Amino acid sequence: MNLIDWMDDPIPREQMLCHYTDYCAALNHILPERALKFSSLRKTHDPLEFEDFSYGAGSVAAGDRAVVLESMDRGLQLGTEEQQIVKGKAKIGCFTIDATDISGELHHKACYRCRMWSQYAKAHTGVCLVFDRNRLISVLRGQVGDAYTFLQQRIFYSNDLGELQRRVFIQPKDTVYTAKERVLKNADWYFFTKLADFRDENELRICYWREATDADSDCEILSVGDALAGVLLGNSFPQEYRPTAINEARKLGVPVLQILWLHGTPFWVEVT
Repeated sequence: MNLIDWMDDPIPREQMLCHYTDYCAALNHILPERALKFSSLRKTHDPLEFEDFSYGAGSVAAGDRAVVLESMDRGLQLGTEEQQIVKGKAKIGCFTIDATDISGELHHKACYRCRMWSQYAKAHTGVCLVFDRNRLISVLRGQVGDAYTFLQQRIFYSNDLGELQRRVFIQPKDTVYTAKERVLKNADWYFFTKLADFRDENELRICYWREATDADSDCEILSVGDALAGVLLGNSFPQEYRPTAINEARKLGVPVLQILWLHGTPFWVEVT
């Protein structure tokens, strides 16, 4: 399925991923460099993600006081190691994907999410970069290699965090698993759960980390190679930057379209 067919398709599809951004980032960095920034969870807007976790202390050990204290200390140490992976080493890329619930017209499509155009594309002045999902995953995996942990998944939105508290934070901690094993075991909660207010983003997240990653690094830049499928300009994209957008897209061999709205209904026109 090509870009146009996907945009006009009333059925939700998962072939394309959208990344909304302002025109400065798109025209000055992403398009000419063919690269995207993957950032720490601390750089997100969700307090469930940007705040550090607080791990308690408990013990599953039986015996004298020294054994119990040693077990508690090990539990806290594991919590610290988990935090270093989740909030430090792990880097994420955020994309919008077609919503699975169809609610009239084409508003469920990833490229027609007016809330995303408003917030991340700076009041419709920015762009939506559309990527072929399979090609993007292939390109990214090729860069991170076998030394990395690489995950991709739709985000689950909920304010019911009892299970998160029970599985991740409530002590005593099961010290049978290493910190990395526990992070992978609870990856759904660590990386792919957001508060319900963000549900309209319909986010698919790509997450990766490697053992040697600097836990203090806020971001890393990865090439997107040939994964770009098209450049979509917002309704209020600045007229003076249209030639730049067209030129950059032409270099990449992808079409440029503009998203417009008629009485709240989205449609597209080709930019030449």
